[in-house]
Amino acid sequence: GVPVLMLANKQDIPNALRVEETKELFNPIAQKIGARDSRVLPVSALEGTGIRDAVDWLFVRIQRNQQNRPPILK
Repeated sequence: GVPVLMLANKQDIPNALRVEETKELFNPIAQKIGARDSRVLPVSALEGTGIRDAVDWLFVRIQRNQQNRPPILK
């Protein structure tokens, strides 16, 4: 399957949905769409926290996916 990354934004706000709660909502959806490689990461776009981890995670998955499933050009 295609890698799926869910970003739990607004983690700088005290009453934001916690990552664990986001995972509870996201995981059943990820299973339904067949996302074998999925992740929920906490971020704060305002503060910039978690963004680097998210980009790094996605970059590694894209490289891995490209090696295992090269694009089909038509």
